[in-house]
Order: sequence, then structure tokens, then C-alpha cells
Amino acid sequence: MKVLTREDAFEHFNQPCIEVRGYSSIEEGAFENRHDLMVVILHDVVSIGSGGFQNCSRLHQIQFGNKLELVADKAFEGCHKLDTVCFPKTIKSIKSKAFAKCTEEVVAGGQLVRPIPYKLIKFVKGTKNLTYLSTRAFQNIGSTCTIDLGPNPK
Repeated sequence: MKVLTREDAFEHFNQPCIEVRGYSSIEEGAFENRHDLMVVILHDVVSIGSGGFQNCSRLHQIQFGNKLELVADKAFEGCHKLDTVCFPKTIKSIKSKAFAKCTEEVVAGGQLVRPIPYKLIKFVKGTKNLTYLSTRAFQNIGSTCTIDLGPNPK
């Protein structure tokens, strides 16, 4: 597997809806300020670098494959339209401000679910690998937010 660089992102992934296969990680800032992105599906990605999708103002859906372990700091900060996020059981670490300033509804779980009229960040049942969740991972996402860490949070 290889790293998806900023150059790769602009050269090979220049549509509003993209599917990423064959890359194990997204480089720091690879898709930063890509205002054309709307839907991203990451099949084989294990880690997303700092600011990987920061300020993608039209991004409303991100779907992770079943290998994701790390979401680095500010990875999705400022993605104001983000309304659907699904964390797999493999998630281990969500760093500071990873989803900060995402002001629309955020729904996360093991399967795609419809957005609901209040903020809910939910991890799939059986998420036992989560060892680090920054206290500021979901900073400034709205006035009402529930975080369900599922059974046996560490």
C-alpha cells in the first residue's frame, strides 16, 4: 500500500465524489481546501494525516473502510456540510480538532445512517480498539451533542 499525496489527490481524484483504493494513508493536507469534494469513500485507508480534508466546504459524506485506525488532528476541521461519518470497529485514535467546526449534523456508526436533527457521534458496537479520543476531537460542532463510546470505553 502507499501514501496518497497532495499531488496524487489533484491529479487522480478531481471529481466531487471519489473512491480511494490501494492507499494505506492520506498525506497531511492532501485534500485541504478542496471545495469541490462532496462524497469520499476510503476503502483501504489506515490513517488520515493532519488536515487531510480540512476546510472541504462542500464535503457532506465520508465513509471509512474497515481498516481505519487513526484520524489525525484537524483532519476534517471546517467541513461545515459534513453530515454522515461512519467509524469502523478498527478505529484506535481520533486526535485534537479532528472534526472541529463541523456545524451540520454528524452521525457516526458502523453503518450509514440518516442524519438526525441533533448532533450524535456514535461508535459502532464492539469498538474495543479506541485507545485515544482527544477531548477536543469534536470541538465546536454545535450546541447539542451526544457522544456514545459504546461498551467498555477505555
